[in-house]
Amino acid sequence: MDECFKMLADKKVDIVNESEISSTGIINKLGLQNTAEVSGGALHIGGNHIVFPKASPKGRRLQYEFNAELQRMKDDGVFWKIVTSQLDKYYAQF
Repeated sequence: MDECFKMLADKKVDIVNESEISSTGIINKLGLQNTAEVSGGALHIGGNHIVFPKASPKGRRLQYEFNAELQRMKDDGVFWKIVTSQLDKYYAQF
């Protein structure tokens, strides 16, 4: 991905499509703060998913328990506190 940002700095490409977190890290790593900037809005919102094994007898139960706990954490605000805390720590590096 670094090569894409180098091409952007060299005006060989017009845009690079990458997540905000990765883009910011690469821009800083390559010293391109005066050359490139991350757009104000995301092109899409993505999410990670946990994959449970179908063959495991515990798979369905683990999936149910995980989903129930995740929902509880979202409902009481704990989930977003964790997300915010981790993003704050990440951005503090820059």
